[in-house]
Amino acid sequence: MKPAQERLQAKLREFLPRMSRPRCTVLMGARPIDRHTHPEIVLELLGEDLALPVRWKDTVEALGRCGLEDIFECGPSKELKASMKRIDNDIWSRTCNVEV
Repeated sequence: MKPAQERLQAKLREFLPRMSRPRCTVLMGARPIDRHTHPEIVLELLGEDLALPVRWKDTVEALGRCGLEDIFECGPSKELKASMKRIDNDIWSRTCNVEV
């Protein structure tokens, strides 16, 4: 995974001059990124997350703690939404799939 991490981080570095701190907490597969995180750190974390195990249950539970009203799954299928139902029925009911 190291070569893929390096390629991802190199590509993201091209956008670094135009990046700003996140406006909200970003929930990823392995860990959240706080909205106050500097863009250079965000870039590092994105690359590191590529090789970390996905902590899907923790991510879904974090969604529940965020107080979100609507959650969108963007992709060709509804796999993530289906797995949410096994973790948190309330989160599942607030999730909409957007086919892309």
